[in-house]
Amino acid sequence: MPASLEVCRAADGATLWPSPVTRDATLSPPREMLSSTFSQLGYRRIHGELLGLSIKVAGSTVWEILRQAGIDPAPDRASTTWASFLRSQANALLACDFFETSTVTGARLFVLAVIEHGTRRIRVLGATPYPTASWVVQAARNLVMIWRTPAAGRGS
Repeated sequence: MPASLEVCRAADGATLWPSPVTRDATLSPPREMLSSTFSQLGYRRIHGELLGLSIKVAGSTVWEILRQAGIDPAPDRASTTWASFLRSQANALLACDFFETSTVTGARLFVLAVIEHGTRRIRVLGATPYPTASWVVQAARNLVMIWRTPAAGRGS
């Protein structure tokens, strides 16, 4: 076991506290491996992965190893925000929901509507007083058929 991972043990074998950390060659992976494998991960993610592998090491130790290897331990993630992800995937995203409406005669109908995020187009797929799973599936199939028709496709 590397000296940096040794722990002080009681007579019964229970761990009392970690021994002082001393850096040695077995703990520090090659710089090329660090830069290619972990350059986009933050130290917290790496620390969590190591804990998942039952490797007990402090988060500050992971931070220090990355810093010494010339890798930013907490890389800037401004380019991968949730908003930018949604903008890049907008053409593939749909949101659907039921809403309830009343007719002139007072009958209650449930309306299934879909919004295409890319075009912000709202499509009403149908209305029924008793929506069932098979009715919803058929409405979704009808929507797919609309998309497959070139004249009435997504862009129209």
